[in-house]
Amino acid sequence: MPAVRAAASSAPGPPRQSQTLPDRATFEKRYAEAEQRYADGDVPRPPHWGGYVLVPDRIEFWFGAEYRLHDRDLYERGDDGHWSRRNLYP
Repeated sequence: MPAVRAAASSAPGPPRQSQTLPDRATFEKRYAEAEQRYADGDVPRPPHWGGYVLVPDRIEFWFGAEYRLHDRDLYERGDDGHWSRRNLYP
């Protein structure tokens, strides 16, 4: 099961995202429980949830630095579906 699906579904009810986590072991336990609960791959979602599926061909990460000496990393998906990374000038 994809990690995102299990983590997003690790508990019934409202999501806990950005709430205080007592320790990493608690999260890992809840994650393991979700993996077992949704082992068949079907994770229910509320009927009012909608959304979009984004399939990017390129993603840029920009890390600010002093004196405008930024790091810019560009990831591009090739025709074979694999991603490559290259640095860009600031």
